[in-house]
Amino acid sequence: MCKIILLIVVLFPAILFGQSTKKVTDKDKHEVYYVLKSDKTIRQGSYNKSGWNGKPLIDGYYKNGMKDSIWTFYDNSGQVNQKYDYIKKEFIFEKADTAGSNDLWPVIKGSDTIKTKLDKHPNYIGGSNVLYQFLADNLDYPDSAKDLNKMGTVKIIFTVDKNGKAINHRVIQHVYPCLDREAMRVVKLLPNEWEPAILNGEKVDASYTLPIRFVLR
Repeated sequence: MCKIILLIVVLFPAILFGQSTKKVTDKDKHEVYYVLKSDKTIRQGSYNKSGWNGKPLIDGYYKNGMKDSIWTFYDNSGQVNQKYDYIKKEFIFEKADTAGSNDLWPVIKGSDTIKTKLDKHPNYIGGSNVLYQFLADNLDYPDSAKDLNKMGTVKIIFTVDKNGKAINHRVIQHVYPCLDREAMRVVKLLPNEWEPAILNGEKVDASYTLPIRFVLR
């Protein structure tokens, strides 16, 4: 009897975590991932995404709908750009980014904003390649703007706080009302996964500006 009980205890976790999954291929977004057959809204298993050029963009793993383990992110040439551990919540590899290293960044301290050189500027987990691919995948060009041949670049500014969250979004360069609204919608849709700015070895709140370009071809 003891052996039977022990066998049930050992097998139960395997049954719990070995749930059946179904493969999903999204050709529009160049994604391949798995969901639970019992609940197709929950991702479970490996995740792969390629960029517009067909080169790898993201390799990762989901556990019960949450990003888990080590995720690998690639640049436009298909070379590894970042590796991030979602269990430890830290980078285990990050390619040096010298772009803008000498720029003065707006840092927010209370009600004041000062411009200063940072040890490290705010950085999106996955890199700019992943960030802009997400925006491109989710941006909708409003029909009313198309009908009027409205084009241009909307600029959205927001704060990346010391906890890595994007807050206080606002438009600082307008183009046309419905394009402004769509730009704001897609930027707010961006997963809140930021590495905060570092100043004098400490995490600080800093401003970040994203240009959203609308072009009719």
